[in-house]
Amino acid sequence: DVLKIVTRETLAECESLTDYNTVSVSQNDNDQYCQCPSCEAINTREGSPMGSLLAFVNSVADAAAAEHPHREIGTLAYQYSRKPPKTLRPRSNVRVQLCSIECCVIHALDDPTCPLNAAFMRDLNGWSNLAERLSIWHYQVNFSDYTLIYPSLRWIDHNVRIFVSHNVEGIFMQAAGET
Repeated sequence: DVLKIVTRETLAECESLTDYNTVSVSQNDNDQYCQCPSCEAINTREGSPMGSLLAFVNSVADAAAAEHPHREIGTLAYQYSRKPPKTLRPRSNVRVQLCSIECCVIHALDDPTCPLNAAFMRDLNGWSNLAERLSIWHYQVNFSDYTLIYPSLRWIDHNVRIFVSHNVEGIFMQAAGET
């Protein structure tokens, strides 16, 4: 039933779009995902909770492509879903937005001595081989205190070049909001 509801609402949003082209079908901003036997079977096979999420997103994307071939479906590769699946590939109309929230900002993303960034680079390499449409959600903010210095300036240009070399088409950099 959830797939039918999300598909119906996504198609309605595709129909009503006027000033943008992407409809988001993404996980919630928490660590809770479906662990029913069907979803867990997919996740186990794919080695990541992204398995069941991407299977769901691909189903919505198939319906959208049939009725709105010029639209794309966006989804996040974020926290528990950041690791790419082993065999599933995003449909050609699916935009994956890989999120770097767990990364260390003291080191460049490609610094192999930083375990956080090395893990992210494995995921970036995986997604750049899987996704035709890949974007990045990069963080330039300390969520525990927006007024604290965020020591990432020395690596911004280097990291952007890394993204570009991995076929990333767009980068959203989230910085401090209301202070």
